[in-house]
Amino acid sequence: MVIRVRRLLLKAAGALAGEGAVPPGLDDPASYAVRSGGVFLDEDADWVSATQSLREAYVSHPELDLAIVGGFG
Repeated sequence: MVIRVRRLLLKAAGALAGEGAVPPGLDDPASYAVRSGGVFLDEDADWVSATQSLREAYVSHPELDLAIVGGFG
């Protein structure tokens, strides 16, 4: 993942420098309101719908165990 992100950033920087192209996501503030994390789901669970509320930014999740999530719940 790190390599892919670096490649995307280098491509966007090159396009900005060479063509003045706006980087992807720059004009979409909603793309910055997503959180990362981890969760254990059943094997047949639809991860997109099962984690929708957990991926919302700036939302408190008091039901999470802070010992597991590292204190950032």
